[in-house]
Formats: sequence, C-alpha cells, structure tokens
Amino acid sequence: MVILNRKLTTALLGLVMALSLFGCGKESVLGKYSEKGIIPVVEKSLEQKYKESFSISSVNNGDDGVNFSRPYYFGSATCKGNGVSFELRVETDGSGLLDNYEGYLYKSEVEEEIKEIFSSSKGIVQKKLEVEYLLSENTYGSLEQYKKSGNAAVQADVTVKANDAQEAAEVAFGLLDKLQSTGYGYGLDFEWNGDHVILYREGQYEKVTKEQIRRKFGV
Repeated sequence: MVILNRKLTTALLGLVMALSLFGCGKESVLGKYSEKGIIPVVEKSLEQKYKESFSISSVNNGDDGVNFSRPYYFGSATCKGNGVSFELRVETDGSGLLDNYEGYLYKSEVEEEIKEIFSSSKGIVQKKLEVEYLLSENTYGSLEQYKKSGNAAVQADVTVKANDAQEAAEVAFGLLDKLQSTGYGYGLDFEWNGDHVILYREGQYEKVTKEQIRRKFGV
C-alpha cells in the first residue's frame, strides 16, 4: 500500500487539473478559445443567426477590461452568398456575439437616404458626413426594421446658416426631425455663430423635441 504525503498529493492534483485544461489544445484556461479556434465557433453562430454561410477573414484580441468586462475578440467576416463584409465582436469563450452584418447589407439604401436628408435640409452646410454601423446581437430582417433599431448612426459636422439663435434652432431641428423620423442614430455637431451644439443618440432612444433644441441654442 502506497501512502502519499500531503505535498505530493497536492502536486499531483495540480498536474491533473492542468492536463484537463490544456490537454485538447482547442481551448485554454477559463474556456478561452485561441484566435484560430474561435473561427469555426463564430461561423456556426453566424449561420444559425442569419441562415447564411460565412467565412471569417480575421480575428484579433480586443482591449480587455477597458470597454467590456469580459475578454473578447474583434474580427471581420464575409457572407458567402452575397459577398457582404462586416465586423464582429465575440467573447473569447464563444458567447456574446455582436455584429453589423445587416448594416452593411443595407448600406447603399441607408446612405442614399441619409445623403438626401442632408441635401434637402435648408440652412445646412455639410462639412463631414459618415455613417457608423453599430454592432448588435439582434436580427431585423428588413431595411425598415433595421433603420428603426438606431444602429445606423449618422456622424456629421455641419454649419448652420441663420440670422439669429431662434432661426438656428429651427434649422437644426429641421434636420434632426428628419433623422429621428426614420429611426437613425446620430452624433451631430452644429456650428453656429462660433459656438457648437452637439447632440448624440444611438440605438432606440427617446426623440429630442423642438423645445429642447431651442434651449440648446439659448432661445
């Protein structure tokens, strides 16, 4: 009969635990997939989410602990059926998948409408106009439902042409009301008379009223 002392027993238990964690090579401590190992997991998750086939083109470590409480990977992928490329984020254990596939799927329609909104808004001189497609865990299934989600966020710097603060507020609200009626998110910087009024909304949000805009411009 072999009797093991306490130190030897503890060492053997530690070795067994280490082998169980590292033995398969696919995952590491705490169920963390390697950058290579996470790829088929994400491809399967995307396929289940959208009923399409996808290929992952890149996966990189995220900035742990700064923006999110759990470690994650950033990556990019392409839908094999239509060639749409997009970004994604997934936790390193394969959970919490976020992506903006539908944003890029509807990109041309979204950006055409947004350009029309700005070009038809009186008193607005556009300096910068971009659209950011936010990552989401949800699916929407149509352009209209996607727009209502607020996950297409307009980023714009504009100069307001107005004779006084009241007119400036009317001009700014005219643009804002058009964006809000479609459901688009936004980050807007209105410059008027040397001052800046900055408004920011994303996702599904409560609409900003004309009275709130008037107060922003000091009316």
